[in-house]
Amino acid sequence: MVSASATIEIARSPAQVRHVFIDFARFHEWCQGPVKAVQTLAPEGRIDIGDKVKVAFGGGISVTAEITENSPAEFRWRASLPGLLKAEHSFQFEESKVTPGSTTFVNSESFTGFLSLLSSGSHDGSSPGFEKFNQSLKQRAERLEES
Repeated sequence: MVSASATIEIARSPAQVRHVFIDFARFHEWCQGPVKAVQTLAPEGRIDIGDKVKVAFGGGISVTAEITENSPAEFRWRASLPGLLKAEHSFQFEESKVTPGSTTFVNSESFTGFLSLLSSGSHDGSSPGFEKFNQSLKQRAERLEES
């Protein structure tokens, strides 16, 4: 298994950060990093466990993922390229232990399968793309008025 993650402190409550994150229709306004857009595929834009989302990356690449967790503390999806790669991506919204009233946001992904073996020797567990995503989420959330 290969995994990557990035963590950032955001000066907004977990509920406020999650609200910005879960507003997929506005991803294009702020999102930087590997994920360029997320589109719900369920009727009426639902995002319940078992529903599907289309995740678009740069270069015109996209995958269909299944939502496996959608709670105030975590949003997670699973996607695969049959026989080649399975990926589980998690976004966690934790009460900060560093700054009361703030959020520790954890963006992580684990990969298994044949394609994950190609990078297992050189991957150090960090992800510049995840860090860029986290930074853009932080900027967007902290710009919004407190509510």
